[in-house]
Amino acid sequence: MKITFYIFGINPKIRNISINMHIKKVIFRHRDRYVIRKLLIEIGENTLNTECWSKKLNKPSNINLFYLETDEHFTYLKYKYPNLGERIIMKLDGYKLPETGWIRCVLK
Repeated sequence: MKITFYIFGINPKIRNISINMHIKKVIFRHRDRYVIRKLLIEIGENTLNTECWSKKLNKPSNINLFYLETDEHFTYLKYKYPNLGERIIMKLDGYKLPETGWIRCVLK
């Protein structure tokens, strides 16, 4: 994003100053296996299978590759597939989420 500030009355040769601002997105991640296991039990196998099927993803098999990710709007259950990379499994609305243990990450 490029923001241009116009300054008048300083020097007629210098009319504008351009500043490049790199906006960084701050997210929070949670990777505690115990919390994710409890959350997966609350979600249920049927709901998890339905969400994976609707996104045309294979059923996740390794609990170590699950993690929670939240931004300022939504919280997602994500899985890191070995051949596909990170994919959103489902949006977590109405589920009991942990209050502690979140790690702050800054994305460019």
